[in-house]
Amino acid sequence: MSFLLLVPLFSLLWQFFVYPKISESLKSYYAQSESRPSGDMGASLALTICICSLVSFVPFIGHYAALAAFVVMIIFFVRVFELSRNLA
Repeated sequence: MSFLLLVPLFSLLWQFFVYPKISESLKSYYAQSESRPSGDMGASLALTICICSLVSFVPFIGHYAALAAFVVMIIFFVRVFELSRNLA
């Protein structure tokens, strides 16, 4: 389902479903295992990516929001890869 993020305007809505589900799946895995890292598993970062992507279409501040979305997306995926490296 993440391939639907490649559809140009549909991805603005679909990202609200994909990115939070990634952090939810990590949260459910770590809830079942004994090791529990602190934090929300990137849920707040996922929501920030989605909001900044939507705001990037607003004139005058859109450039800054797009840059912020890009930076937060990098931080989110680094966090997700760090957490998923500890899986099995």
